[in-house]
Amino acid sequence: MIRDRFFFLSKELMCVLNNKLNIIQVNPAFVKFFNKSSNELLHQPALRLLDNDNLADLENKLLHLIAQSTPQGLIFQSKILTNSSTYSTLEWMMDYDLDKGLIYCVGSDITELLYNKKEVETNAFVIQQIIDLVPHPIFLKDKNRKYILANKAQADLFSTTKNQLIGKCDDEFLKDLEEIEIILRSDRIVLDSSETITLPEQKITFSENIKILYTTKLPFNDADGERGLLGVSIDMTEIRNTERELKRTNFELDSFVYRSSHDMRAPLRSLLGLFNLINEDPNEETRKHCLDLAEQSVIKLDTFLVDLTNFSRNSRLEIEKSEVDFEELIKSCYQDLKYLEHIEHFTIEQTISTNQVYIGDAARIKIIFQNIISNAIKYRQSGSDSFLKIAVELSSDACYITFIDNGLGIKEEFKDKIFDMFFRASEHSFGSGLGLYIVKQIVEKLGGKISVFSEELIGTKFQIILPNSKK
Repeated sequence: MIRDRFFFLSKELMCVLNNKLNIIQVNPAFVKFFNKSSNELLHQPALRLLDNDNLADLENKLLHLIAQSTPQGLIFQSKILTNSSTYSTLEWMMDYDLDKGLIYCVGSDITELLYNKKEVETNAFVIQQIIDLVPHPIFLKDKNRKYILANKAQADLFSTTKNQLIGKCDDEFLKDLEEIEIILRSDRIVLDSSETITLPEQKITFSENIKILYTTKLPFNDADGERGLLGVSIDMTEIRNTERELKRTNFELDSFVYRSSHDMRAPLRSLLGLFNLINEDPNEETRKHCLDLAEQSVIKLDTFLVDLTNFSRNSRLEIEKSEVDFEELIKSCYQDLKYLEHIEHFTIEQTISTNQVYIGDAARIKIIFQNIISNAIKYRQSGSDSFLKIAVELSSDACYITFIDNGLGIKEEFKDKIFDMFFRASEHSFGSGLGLYIVKQIVEKLGGKISVFSEELIGTKFQIILPNSKK
């Protein structure tokens, strides 16, 4: 009696089939759904009501169900064309009564359920696409700290894919125990106490690549009330590197300003002192000697200002390419340096290949030659025939320049410092301490390389390779 009331009152579609698969009983919900009377439905083949591409296969399964000595239930889905010319999807559960030879069927309209499922899947896909567009790592973890969602940036952080990340913990990707412990500790705080945690300097090391992240983690509850955590990270690596570079640049600028003012004031103070001597001492020889010293101070100041100008131009100006005539360039450098002391005892030997055209920045290359030639003259050994051999080999790819002198050479402890800004081996060294620093900066700006080989009291050899922009 109760079963009959349940049959007639249920909102689920119910019917009974005989062993020939004909309908012998239906409930009101079944009648209403198919919009037919009970008489129209009774004794009709049940499969005629279904719109299934595999009706023959379904019929075979039902007949097999009937033929079993210990029959098991059958579950399948089918589409039904309703009067509104739209399809509904029904999920059927069938069970065979062996003793009575009857099949009991219950059908549920799952059309809306499938639609909602598809809608959820579509929304999840759209959300995934959106967070993948975010360049910063975004992730969700469950109560066991396993990833349940991650965007592409988070997967890229571990050099893996989103699919490989899901269901795994951080310690399956990271090796640094300290980094893992920091992640674990912050995850536990969020999951256990519902606090929002910020890690302003989270370090992640993966495949020798170090990232600095600003990470925020906050708690959330899923639809079942299970606790999890949401995390968002911002990659601060480039910012931190820029900050370090800015500090280095500021330090260099402070040093530059200090040393520049000091090196400009020194010859000016010397000039003031010499002028005072000239005014106070009537002796002609003393005055002449003071004027000679004053001239040297002016030359020193002029040299320093030229170096500052070259340094500034190399930093600011774009590379200007033209054909470089190395013979004329060396001749011009020699003319510019003819005021240097003892230049009359100095010889320049040059060997220049002319089988190729070289295209480069002639102005910058001249600065390189001027500085190295000037150093060779300034740091010559007294009492010997001083020379500088310059060799220029040209190819379609590059220019190979070699400078060899027989000067004082460079002490071993100074070889790693000669390209530093304002480096001078002693207070008695000539020049501003900018020359070789500018040379290296120019070589690097032109995409080249420079190396030095030197032995004290024997001489120095510079080798420079500059790319040929002819190609």
